[in-house]
Amino acid sequence: MSLNSKWESNRTNPRYQTIWKPARQEDQGDFCEAVEDLRNEVDELVIKNKTLDQKLQDRDFELEKLNSKLKRYLEQLNFKDIQIQDLYDCQKKLKEEIACFQRTNQEAGDSNSSKNEKDDLICKLKNTIVNLELQVQEMEETISCWEEENELRNQDLEANKHYLEKTFARMDDVCCKIKQYKIELKKLETENAELRACMNDMQSQQTQMKTCYTELKEKCETMEKEKENLEIENLALQRNLDQLHIQYNHCRKCMTRMKEKFECRDQYTGPSVTTESYTDSTVTKVNSQPEKRNDEKASERNKRVVQKKQKSTQWKSNPKLGKRKSSIKRPLNRSRSRCTKKTNEKLHERKTVVFKIYPPSGSDNLKRYRRGNLGVVCKKGASHNRKLSKPKKSMKMLYQKR
Repeated sequence: MSLNSKWESNRTNPRYQTIWKPARQEDQGDFCEAVEDLRNEVDELVIKNKTLDQKLQDRDFELEKLNSKLKRYLEQLNFKDIQIQDLYDCQKKLKEEIACFQRTNQEAGDSNSSKNEKDDLICKLKNTIVNLELQVQEMEETISCWEEENELRNQDLEANKHYLEKTFARMDDVCCKIKQYKIELKKLETENAELRACMNDMQSQQTQMKTCYTELKEKCETMEKEKENLEIENLALQRNLDQLHIQYNHCRKCMTRMKEKFECRDQYTGPSVTTESYTDSTVTKVNSQPEKRNDEKASERNKRVVQKKQKSTQWKSNPKLGKRKSSIKRPLNRSRSRCTKKTNEKLHERKTVVFKIYPPSGSDNLKRYRRGNLGVVCKKGASHNRKLSKPKKSMKMLYQKR
Protein backbone atom coordinates (compact mmCIF):
# COMPACT_ATOMS: atom_id res chain seq x y z
CA MET A 1 0.00 0.00 0.00
CA SER A 2 1.54 3.26 -1.14
CA LEU A 3 1.75 6.32 1.05
CA ASN A 4 -0.60 8.42 -1.08
CA SER A 5 -3.33 5.77 -1.07
CA LYS A 6 -2.87 5.36 2.70
CA TRP A 7 -3.15 9.12 3.18
CA GLU A 8 -6.26 9.30 1.01
CA SER A 9 -7.85 6.46 2.96
CA ASN A 10 -7.03 8.27 6.22
CA ARG A 11 -8.40 11.51 4.81
CA THR A 12 -11.69 9.88 3.78
CA ASN A 13 -11.93 8.13 7.11
CA PRO A 14 -14.56 9.97 9.27
CA ARG A 15 -12.45 9.35 12.34
CA TYR A 16 -9.81 11.77 11.00
CA GLN A 17 -12.38 14.35 9.87
CA THR A 18 -13.88 14.91 13.32
CA ILE A 19 -12.16 16.45 16.30
CA TRP A 20 -9.73 14.11 17.94
CA LYS A 21 -11.09 12.38 20.97
CA PRO A 22 -9.40 10.01 23.40
CA ALA A 23 -9.33 6.86 21.25
CA ARG A 24 -8.51 3.32 22.02
CA GLN A 25 -5.00 1.94 22.16
CA GLU A 26 -5.50 0.22 18.78
CA ASP A 27 -6.45 3.54 17.12
CA GLN A 28 -3.49 5.24 18.74
CA GLY A 29 -1.24 2.49 17.38
CA ASP A 30 -2.60 2.97 13.81
CA PHE A 31 -2.11 6.71 14.08
CA CYS A 32 1.47 6.30 15.31
CA GLU A 33 2.21 3.79 12.54
CA ALA A 34 0.88 6.21 9.90
CA VAL A 35 2.98 9.04 11.33
CA GLU A 36 6.07 6.81 11.38
CA ASP A 37 5.46 5.71 7.77
CA LEU A 38 5.15 9.34 6.68
CA ARG A 39 8.31 10.28 8.50
CA ASN A 40 10.21 7.34 7.02
CA GLU A 41 9.08 8.23 3.49
CA VAL A 42 10.00 11.87 4.04
CA ASP A 43 13.43 10.79 5.26
CA GLU A 44 13.87 8.58 2.18
CA LEU A 45 12.86 11.46 -0.10
CA VAL A 46 15.28 13.78 1.66
CA ILE A 47 18.07 11.22 1.22
CA LYS A 48 17.21 10.85 -2.49
CA ASN A 49 17.19 14.63 -2.84
CA LYS A 50 20.63 14.80 -1.26
CA THR A 51 21.98 12.10 -3.60
CA LEU A 52 20.51 13.88 -6.62
CA ASP A 53 22.03 17.15 -5.47
CA GLN A 54 25.39 15.45 -5.16
CA LYS A 55 25.04 13.96 -8.65
CA LEU A 56 24.10 17.36 -10.07
CA GLN A 57 27.09 18.93 -8.40
CA ASP A 58 29.34 16.20 -9.84
CA ARG A 59 27.87 16.74 -13.32
CA ASP A 60 28.33 20.49 -13.01
CA PHE A 61 31.94 19.91 -11.99
CA GLU A 62 32.46 17.60 -14.99
CA LEU A 63 30.84 20.17 -17.30
CA GLU A 64 33.14 22.85 -15.98
CA LYS A 65 36.12 20.56 -16.65
CA LEU A 66 34.89 19.84 -20.19
CA ASN A 67 34.30 23.53 -20.85
CA SER A 68 37.79 24.34 -19.66
CA LYS A 69 39.22 21.61 -21.94
CA LEU A 70 37.17 22.91 -24.89
CA LYS A 71 38.43 26.39 -24.25
CA ARG A 72 42.01 25.09 -24.29
CA TYR A 73 41.38 23.16 -27.52
CA LEU A 74 39.81 26.23 -29.09
CA GLU A 75 42.79 28.32 -28.08
CA GLN A 76 45.12 25.70 -29.54
CA LEU A 77 43.05 25.58 -32.74
CA ASN A 78 43.15 29.33 -33.05
CA PHE A 79 46.89 29.28 -32.50
CA LYS A 80 47.30 26.56 -35.18
CA ASP A 81 45.06 28.53 -37.52
CA ILE A 82 47.30 31.53 -37.02
CA GLN A 83 50.35 29.35 -37.68
CA ILE A 84 48.74 27.94 -40.84
CA GLN A 85 47.96 31.43 -42.06
CA ASP A 86 51.55 32.44 -41.38
CA LEU A 87 52.76 29.40 -43.33
CA TYR A 88 50.46 30.29 -46.22
CA ASP A 89 51.85 33.80 -46.15
CA CYS A 90 55.41 32.44 -46.11
CA GLN A 91 54.55 30.10 -48.99
CA LYS A 92 53.19 33.00 -51.00
CA LYS A 93 56.27 35.04 -50.29
CA LEU A 94 58.54 32.14 -51.24
CA LYS A 95 56.61 31.62 -54.45
CA GLU A 96 57.00 35.28 -55.24
CA GLU A 97 60.72 35.11 -54.48
CA ILE A 98 61.09 32.01 -56.66
CA ALA A 99 59.34 33.78 -59.46
CA CYS A 100 61.63 36.77 -58.99
CA PHE A 101 64.72 34.53 -59.01
CA GLN A 102 63.56 32.83 -62.15
CA ARG A 103 63.08 36.18 -63.84
CA THR A 104 66.45 37.37 -62.72
CA ASN A 105 68.04 34.14 -63.96
CA GLN A 106 66.45 34.51 -67.32
CA GLU A 107 67.36 38.16 -67.65
CA ALA A 108 70.85 38.24 -66.26
CA GLY A 109 72.06 34.79 -67.19
CA ASP A 110 74.29 34.35 -64.21
CA SER A 111 77.14 31.94 -63.91
CA ASN A 112 76.92 28.20 -63.13
CA SER A 113 77.91 28.78 -59.50
CA SER A 114 75.06 31.13 -58.96
CA LYS A 115 72.75 28.65 -60.68
CA ASN A 116 73.87 25.88 -58.34
CA GLU A 117 73.26 28.07 -55.30
CA LYS A 118 69.89 29.02 -56.60
CA ASP A 119 69.06 25.37 -57.26
CA ASP A 120 70.04 24.53 -53.69
CA LEU A 121 67.85 27.30 -52.39
CA ILE A 122 65.00 26.14 -54.57
CA CYS A 123 65.38 22.58 -53.30
CA LYS A 124 65.39 23.77 -49.73
CA LEU A 125 62.37 25.90 -50.34
CA LYS A 126 60.57 22.98 -51.99
CA ASN A 127 61.44 20.77 -49.02
CA THR A 128 60.14 23.37 -46.60
CA ILE A 129 56.98 23.67 -48.68
CA VAL A 130 56.51 19.90 -48.58
CA ASN A 131 57.09 19.86 -44.83
CA LEU A 132 54.64 22.69 -44.38
CA GLU A 133 52.06 20.86 -46.49
CA LEU A 134 52.52 17.74 -44.36
CA GLN A 135 52.14 19.79 -41.20
CA VAL A 136 49.02 21.39 -42.66
CA GLN A 137 47.57 17.97 -43.45
CA GLU A 138 48.34 16.76 -39.94
CA MET A 139 46.72 19.87 -38.47
CA GLU A 140 43.66 19.36 -40.64
CA GLU A 141 43.41 15.73 -39.49
CA THR A 142 43.73 16.76 -35.84
CA ILE A 143 41.12 19.48 -36.40
CA SER A 144 38.74 16.93 -37.93
CA CYS A 145 39.32 14.59 -34.96
CA TRP A 146 38.70 17.42 -32.57
CA GLU A 147 35.53 18.34 -34.40
CA GLU A 148 34.29 14.76 -34.14
CA GLU A 149 35.12 14.69 -30.44
CA ASN A 150 33.35 18.03 -30.08
CA GLU A 151 30.26 16.64 -31.74
CA LEU A 152 30.27 13.58 -29.48
CA ARG A 153 30.72 15.76 -26.43
CA ASN A 154 27.95 18.05 -27.58
CA GLN A 155 25.70 15.00 -27.92
CA ASP A 156 26.68 13.90 -24.41
CA LEU A 157 25.98 17.39 -23.14
CA GLU A 158 22.56 17.41 -24.78
CA ALA A 159 21.77 14.00 -23.27
CA ASN A 160 22.94 15.26 -19.89
CA LYS A 161 20.80 18.36 -20.33
CA HIS A 162 17.72 16.21 -21.03
CA TYR A 163 18.54 14.00 -18.04
CA LEU A 164 19.05 17.05 -15.83
CA GLU A 165 15.78 18.55 -17.02
CA LYS A 166 14.02 15.31 -16.11
CA THR A 167 15.76 15.21 -12.75
CA PHE A 168 14.83 18.84 -12.13
CA ALA A 169 11.20 18.02 -12.92
CA ARG A 170 11.35 15.06 -10.55
CA MET A 171 12.93 17.28 -7.91
CA ASP A 172 10.13 19.80 -8.34
CA ASP A 173 7.58 17.01 -7.86
CA VAL A 174 9.48 15.76 -4.82
CA CYS A 175 9.60 19.29 -3.39
CA CYS A 176 5.85 19.65 -3.88
CA LYS A 177 5.30 16.30 -2.18
CA ILE A 178 7.62 17.32 0.66
CA LYS A 179 5.67 20.55 1.12
CA GLN A 180 2.42 18.59 1.21
CA TYR A 181 3.93 16.13 3.66
CA LYS A 182 5.13 19.00 5.83
CA ILE A 183 1.64 20.51 5.87
CA GLU A 184 0.14 17.12 6.68
CA LEU A 185 2.79 16.55 9.34
CA LYS A 186 1.89 19.87 10.93
CA LYS A 187 -1.75 18.82 10.96
CA LEU A 188 -0.80 15.48 12.46
CA GLU A 189 1.36 17.23 15.06
CA THR A 190 -1.56 19.47 16.03
CA GLU A 191 -3.80 16.41 16.28
CA ASN A 192 -1.10 14.64 18.27
CA ALA A 193 -0.89 17.63 20.62
CA GLU A 194 -4.67 17.49 21.09
CA LEU A 195 -4.40 13.78 21.79
CA ARG A 196 -1.63 14.41 24.30
CA ALA A 197 -3.76 17.06 25.99
CA CYS A 198 -6.62 14.57 26.16
CA MET A 199 -4.23 11.97 27.53
CA ASN A 200 -2.99 14.43 30.16
CA ASP A 201 -6.60 15.18 31.12
CA MET A 202 -7.29 11.48 31.39
CA GLN A 203 -4.17 11.01 33.51
CA SER A 204 -5.22 13.88 35.79
CA GLN A 205 -8.68 12.33 36.09
CA GLN A 206 -7.04 8.99 36.81
CA THR A 207 -4.93 10.55 39.57
CA GLN A 208 -8.06 12.18 41.01
CA MET A 209 -9.85 8.84 40.89
CA LYS A 210 -6.88 7.21 42.59
CA THR A 211 -6.93 9.84 45.35
CA CYS A 212 -10.69 9.37 45.74
CA TYR A 213 -10.15 5.61 45.83
CA THR A 214 -7.50 5.95 48.52
CA GLU A 215 -9.76 8.25 50.54
CA LEU A 216 -12.67 5.82 50.19
CA LYS A 217 -10.37 2.96 51.14
CA GLU A 218 -9.25 4.84 54.25
CA LYS A 219 -12.89 5.59 55.08
CA CYS A 220 -13.75 1.92 54.62
CA GLU A 221 -10.88 0.95 56.92
CA THR A 222 -12.04 3.47 59.53
CA MET A 223 -15.61 2.18 59.17
CA GLU A 224 -14.38 -1.39 59.59
CA LYS A 225 -12.48 -0.38 62.71
CA GLU A 226 -15.59 1.40 64.00
CA LYS A 227 -17.60 -1.70 63.12
CA GLU A 228 -15.21 -3.86 65.14
CA ASN A 229 -15.41 -1.41 68.05
CA LEU A 230 -19.20 -1.39 67.82
CA GLU A 231 -19.24 -5.18 67.72
CA ILE A 232 -17.08 -5.22 70.85
CA GLU A 233 -19.41 -2.68 72.48
CA ASN A 234 -22.40 -4.73 71.39
CA LEU A 235 -20.91 -7.83 72.97
CA ALA A 236 -20.22 -5.88 76.14
CA LEU A 237 -23.79 -4.54 76.14
CA GLN A 238 -25.17 -8.03 75.59
CA ARG A 239 -23.12 -9.28 78.51
CA ASN A 240 -24.35 -6.39 80.64
CA LEU A 241 -27.91 -7.17 79.59
CA ASP A 242 -27.41 -10.79 80.52
CA GLN A 243 -26.01 -9.72 83.86
CA LEU A 244 -28.93 -7.35 84.40
CA HIS A 245 -31.34 -10.11 83.50
CA ILE A 246 -29.65 -12.41 86.00
CA GLN A 247 -29.73 -9.62 88.62
CA TYR A 248 -33.38 -8.99 87.90
CA ASN A 249 -34.28 -12.65 88.29
CA HIS A 250 -32.22 -12.86 91.46
CA CYS A 251 -33.93 -9.75 92.88
CA ARG A 252 -37.34 -11.19 92.10
CA LYS A 253 -36.42 -14.35 93.92
CA CYS A 254 -35.16 -12.29 96.87
CA MET A 255 -38.36 -10.23 96.88
CA THR A 256 -40.48 -13.34 96.94
CA ARG A 257 -38.46 -14.58 99.88
CA MET A 258 -38.90 -11.22 101.64
CA LYS A 259 -42.64 -11.35 101.03
CA GLU A 260 -42.80 -14.81 102.51
CA LYS A 261 -40.86 -13.59 105.56
CA PHE A 262 -43.16 -10.59 106.01
CA GLU A 263 -46.22 -12.81 105.70
CA CYS A 264 -44.80 -15.14 108.33
CA ARG A 265 -44.05 -12.20 110.63
CA ASP A 266 -47.53 -10.73 110.12
CA GLN A 267 -49.03 -13.97 111.21
CA TYR A 268 -47.25 -13.63 114.57
CA THR A 269 -47.36 -9.83 115.15
CA GLY A 270 -50.00 -8.41 112.82
CA PRO A 271 -49.75 -6.02 109.89
CA SER A 272 -47.71 -3.19 111.39
CA VAL A 273 -45.44 -2.52 108.39
CA THR A 274 -46.78 -1.80 104.94
CA THR A 275 -44.87 -3.39 102.14
CA GLU A 276 -45.56 -2.69 98.55
CA SER A 277 -45.69 -5.52 96.11
CA TYR A 278 -42.62 -5.86 94.00
CA THR A 279 -44.03 -6.40 90.59
CA ASP A 280 -42.77 -5.87 87.15
CA SER A 281 -44.59 -2.53 86.95
CA THR A 282 -42.24 -0.96 89.54
CA VAL A 283 -39.26 -2.17 87.61
CA THR A 284 -40.69 -0.91 84.39
CA LYS A 285 -41.34 2.47 86.04
CA VAL A 286 -37.74 2.74 87.08
CA ASN A 287 -36.50 1.49 83.74
CA SER A 288 -38.73 3.99 81.94
CA GLN A 289 -36.78 6.97 83.28
CA PRO A 290 -34.81 9.24 80.88
CA GLU A 291 -32.28 7.22 78.92
CA LYS A 292 -29.50 9.80 78.80
CA ARG A 293 -27.90 8.72 82.05
CA ASN A 294 -28.25 5.06 81.13
CA ASP A 295 -26.56 5.70 77.77
CA GLU A 296 -23.69 7.54 79.45
CA LYS A 297 -23.29 4.75 81.98
CA ALA A 298 -23.42 2.12 79.25
CA SER A 299 -20.70 3.94 77.30
CA GLU A 300 -18.57 4.18 80.45
CA ARG A 301 -19.08 0.47 81.10
CA ASN A 302 -18.12 -0.40 77.54
CA LYS A 303 -14.96 1.69 77.87
CA ARG A 304 -14.10 -0.11 81.09
CA VAL A 305 -14.69 -3.49 79.43
CA VAL A 306 -12.45 -2.54 76.49
CA GLN A 307 -9.72 -1.29 78.86
CA LYS A 308 -9.90 -4.54 80.84
CA LYS A 309 -9.62 -6.56 77.62
CA GLN A 310 -6.63 -4.51 76.51
CA LYS A 311 -4.95 -5.02 79.88
CA SER A 312 -5.64 -8.74 79.76
CA THR A 313 -4.18 -8.98 76.24
CA GLN A 314 -1.12 -7.01 77.39
CA TRP A 315 -0.60 -9.37 80.33
CA LYS A 316 -1.05 -12.40 78.09
CA SER A 317 1.27 -11.10 75.35
CA ASN A 318 4.03 -10.05 77.81
CA PRO A 319 4.94 -13.03 80.04
CA LYS A 320 7.72 -10.96 81.64
CA LEU A 321 5.14 -8.95 83.59
CA GLY A 322 4.35 -11.99 85.74
CA LYS A 323 1.05 -13.05 87.20
CA ARG A 324 -1.68 -10.49 87.36
CA LYS A 325 -3.19 -9.68 90.72
CA SER A 326 -6.94 -9.33 90.83
CA SER A 327 -8.03 -5.75 91.47
CA ILE A 328 -11.59 -6.67 92.48
CA LYS A 329 -12.09 -6.74 96.21
CA ARG A 330 -14.69 -9.33 96.89
CA PRO A 331 -16.84 -8.92 99.99
CA LEU A 332 -16.76 -11.46 102.78
CA ASN A 333 -19.28 -14.27 102.89
CA ARG A 334 -21.77 -13.32 105.47
CA SER A 335 -24.79 -15.08 106.78
CA ARG A 336 -27.94 -14.63 104.83
CA SER A 337 -30.15 -13.21 107.54
CA ARG A 338 -29.26 -12.26 111.08
CA CYS A 339 -32.58 -10.71 112.04
CA THR A 340 -34.25 -12.69 114.80
CA LYS A 341 -37.76 -12.59 116.13
CA LYS A 342 -36.80 -10.13 118.87
CA THR A 343 -35.40 -7.64 116.44
CA ASN A 344 -38.45 -8.00 114.23
CA GLU A 345 -40.71 -7.30 117.20
CA LYS A 346 -38.71 -4.23 118.16
CA LEU A 347 -39.00 -2.88 114.65
CA HIS A 348 -42.77 -2.39 115.07
CA GLU A 349 -42.32 -0.20 118.11
CA ARG A 350 -40.47 2.56 116.27
CA LYS A 351 -40.72 4.10 112.85
CA THR A 352 -39.66 1.73 110.16
CA VAL A 353 -38.33 2.25 106.65
CA VAL A 354 -39.08 0.13 103.61
CA PHE A 355 -36.37 0.06 100.94
CA LYS A 356 -37.37 -0.72 97.39
CA ILE A 357 -34.21 -2.22 95.88
CA TYR A 358 -34.01 -2.49 92.11
CA PRO A 359 -31.48 -4.39 90.00
CA PRO A 360 -28.28 -2.36 90.28
CA SER A 361 -25.63 -1.95 87.60
CA GLY A 362 -22.04 -3.20 87.70
CA SER A 363 -20.29 -6.49 88.24
CA ASP A 364 -19.50 -5.82 91.94
CA ASN A 365 -23.16 -5.36 92.85
CA LEU A 366 -24.04 -8.49 90.86
CA LYS A 367 -21.57 -10.55 92.89
CA ARG A 368 -22.91 -9.00 96.05
CA TYR A 369 -26.46 -9.97 95.11
CA ARG A 370 -25.38 -13.47 94.22
CA ARG A 371 -23.97 -13.90 97.73
CA GLY A 372 -27.25 -12.69 99.24
CA ASN A 373 -25.91 -9.38 100.43
CA LEU A 374 -29.32 -7.65 100.12
CA GLY A 375 -30.85 -4.98 102.29
CA VAL A 376 -33.59 -6.03 104.69
CA VAL A 377 -36.40 -4.08 106.31
CA CYS A 378 -34.99 -2.99 109.64
CA LYS A 379 -35.27 -0.28 112.25
CA LYS A 380 -33.99 3.16 111.35
CA GLY A 381 -30.59 3.67 112.95
CA ALA A 382 -30.12 0.04 114.02
CA SER A 383 -26.46 -0.54 114.65
CA HIS A 384 -26.58 -4.30 115.11
CA ASN A 385 -27.72 -4.91 111.49
CA ARG A 386 -24.51 -4.69 109.47
CA LYS A 387 -26.11 -6.11 106.37
CA LEU A 388 -27.29 -2.63 105.24
CA SER A 389 -24.50 -0.72 103.50
CA LYS A 390 -24.46 2.88 102.45
CA PRO A 391 -26.47 3.37 99.26
CA LYS A 392 -24.24 4.17 96.31
CA LYS A 393 -25.00 6.83 93.75
CA SER A 394 -25.34 4.22 91.05
CA MET A 395 -28.10 2.35 92.96
CA LYS A 396 -31.58 3.68 92.58
CA MET A 397 -33.26 3.42 95.96
CA LEU A 398 -36.56 4.74 97.17
CA TYR A 399 -37.62 4.84 100.75
CA GLN A 400 -40.90 5.63 102.46
CA LYS A 401 -41.36 6.83 106.04
CA ARG A 402 -44.25 5.60 107.97
